Amino acid sequence: MTITFSSPHADALWGCTYQQATSSALNKNIKLCFVEVKDLQVFAKALVEVVLDNSWITNLDNRYRRAYSKTVSQTAAKLVATFTKTASAGNVESDFGETMVSIGSSRALEMLFKHLRVPLAELWKPQISQNGGFDFHTTCLEKFINFGEAKYSSSANPYTDAIDQAQEFLNDNKHLRDVTDLENLVDETSISYLDSDEFGVIAAFSVNAKKPELILANAFLAAEQMMKVKKVKNFYLVGVR
Repeated sequence: MTITFSSPHADALWGCTYQQATSSALNKNIKLCFVEVKDLQVFAKALVEVVLDNSWITNLDNRYRRAYSKTVSQTAAKLVATFTKTASAGNVESDFGETMVSIGSSRALEMLFKHLRVPLAELWKPQISQNGGFDFHTTCLEKFINFGEAKYSSSANPYTDAIDQAQEFLNDNKHLRDVTDLENLVDETSISYLDSDEFGVIAAFSVNAKKPELILANAFLAAEQMMKVKKVKNFYLVGVR
């Protein structure tokens, strides 16, 4: 299998570059991209702005604004403290790393594939840094909801962990358990597709290898195996370095 990268798309506001990757394999429902964080401090400051942007809450009715406000304020405070520490120190710790992969991946899908980013799941789920389900979500041009799982390692390339965790969550119907919240965050068409078991999956993972194309090729093969047993419309693989 041959992996070919597009020219880098620079994002000065986030201190990143994004590249779409194309596989020579026949399965065109598996889509690849690669994110490289060029300026960690700029990236951390961008994440602060993301979690402090509460505009999505103001669009909800009063009942849901009241329901989400406490969770959002508690989690946002925790995340901002982590991001600010990273911006000052200039190094990646595990708490920051997984959020970096989550939000960086959703941003890449927005820039390369025109996805709409859904607010980070950690902001609206009633827990802080617990493994309660998928880490992040997007909707694509086809209106499918895409359920994202992110894994970070300072030394490895945990694509297998991300894919296996996503499959486990699907087995446990954790994508369906998100519906009561997602129906407030995405349009009715996307929810109706999910009701018909039409949705996508995102496996996002840190890349530490010198040749990211080899990691993406291996991830592609693992995603193909999962798609043989799971009804998934599209599978997005995002490597973040």
